[in-house]
Amino acid sequence: MTNFVNVLNEMKEHYQNNINNGVAIPYYPNLVEDSLGLMEATNKYLVADDSELADNSVQSKLNDLQNQAKDLSTNTASTIEEELKKSAKELKDSGNSDSSHSKFKDKLNKIKEDAKKKANDNIEKIFAEAEKIGNTFPVAQNLIIVAAQKISDLINDLFTRLVDYIVKIVSDIIVWIKGAWDSIVSTFNNIKTWILNWFK
Repeated sequence: MTNFVNVLNEMKEHYQNNINNGVAIPYYPNLVEDSLGLMEATNKYLVADDSELADNSVQSKLNDLQNQAKDLSTNTASTIEEELKKSAKELKDSGNSDSSHSKFKDKLNKIKEDAKKKANDNIEKIFAEAEKIGNTFPVAQNLIIVAAQKISDLINDLFTRLVDYIVKIVSDIIVWIKGAWDSIVSTFNNIKTWILNWFK
């Protein structure tokens, strides 16, 4: 028999390993045998019409979980954006010398490590909440597992996008710094829009 908490812990570990290793490998969880199947649970707990949400606690909790994930992800992106803007301004103001490039690369590495920590912390928060919801609604645990997977994909993909952007900056600081402000604003506006549309 597959245990809900074991599945969540295995999935959480998978996504945290992805983040720690800088990869985005999908995870396909085992379903919980004591829970309703996905089709039956979907028909019972998920509604197509938002006006029906008032009486549906499972759907409401899953929506709250998705909104929490979007908020955490948007906050992470905004924090990284501000750190990059500040670091880029400092680099420009320092005269764009070799020593300032070295300091800038060190700051980018710190930003990347901060992003990794935030992603892992966000995974912890989401899985703790998913476990609470699953314990409250045992027959809907398979739906909660699927929601946790989708949310984890968001957090993992966001981290990968942030790291890819930082790597791109490091690869050619001299060219990048000329249009740094526009690049940062454009990139993070796109990322925030992408986050908002993740669950649609």
